[in-house]
Amino acid sequence: KENNINKYCDSNDIVRMTKRINGGTIGLADRKKHYAHALEVLGGHVSFDEDDDDVKYSLVRKGSKGDTVKRLQEALGISADGDFGPGTESALKAWQRENDCTPDGIAGPQTLAKLF
Repeated sequence: KENNINKYCDSNDIVRMTKRINGGTIGLADRKKHYAHALEVLGGHVSFDEDDDDVKYSLVRKGSKGDTVKRLQEALGISADGDFGPGTESALKAWQRENDCTPDGIAGPQTLAKLF
């Protein structure tokens, strides 16, 4: 009730349910499995398309390169070259301070999930 998810539950929209509760979709594949099982136990049925909703993020820090760094930079609103240098580290620390995260300039799965 607090998260106003009844409309998503009624339409079996587990992605939106998950985002309303958790703010992201980490663990979605497992959640879909348990949701489908619970409905079967209650006499219902739901099926989900196979997908890769369960995005796994790596740890990125100064010196990292690649797509995750590029997405991080885009989310921070800075030049997205895919190279985690001192500018990215500084922008990340500022974002972490503003969002009640430990301002260490390292983006692990929790920071990345919250940011994305």
